[in-house]
Amino acid sequence: MIRIAIHGITGKMGGYLFKALQESEDITVVAGICQTVRQNFPVSLYTSLEACLIHEDFDLLVDFSHYPASLEVVKQAIMQGKSVVSGTTGYKKYDGQHIRYLAEKHGVGVIISPNFSLSEGFIQYLLSCAERYPYIYIAESHNITKKDKPSGTALFLARLMNVPMENIFAYRLPHVLAQHTIVFADDVERLEITHQTSSRDAFVKGTIEAIRLLAKEKIISIRI
Repeated sequence: MIRIAIHGITGKMGGYLFKALQESEDITVVAGICQTVRQNFPVSLYTSLEACLIHEDFDLLVDFSHYPASLEVVKQAIMQGKSVVSGTTGYKKYDGQHIRYLAEKHGVGVIISPNFSLSEGFIQYLLSCAERYPYIYIAESHNITKKDKPSGTALFLARLMNVPMENIFAYRLPHVLAQHTIVFADDVERLEITHQTSSRDAFVKGTIEAIRLLAKEKIISIRI
């Protein structure tokens, strides 16, 4: 059984993941970390990672919180020998370098991704298109409640394909979960690829796959 703690367990994504894992046969959530402890919550809650580490025994930390608070928690978990899966956005390039250094030093696995619904095959296809087309634009749409703009996924894709900031367009709209459109063009044609997420189940599926992967192998995969 894989024992995990969720940092941000009472947030939108952390709470959704917690509910989904209630039916899992190989992953159990033993505790959660959040800003305010709720009464009668199904698992023990703590307001700090330090307190959670003192009272709970777990194998892996899953982080769905907010940057920069997430950075300190992730680093602390790694230094305590815990593997980490993080879907929080906002990390900087040098954060990723430091996290990789700590993970290698302490012998743990780390998977960080701004969007766990994006497969490796999809990423590789985008890279192949970027090599072919000289003009690339990214348009992203999220719900009006999303704080960061552009999204972490859009920024990750932009860095991946060397797209300048002025070629990224961000929209905040009602009744939208997540949509990213990448436009590739040259002098004679245009290709548009849209990735649309209609349910958080897509993110949950990828997160659970990452948890199971780290339980078997201490890999380091940092998409920032």
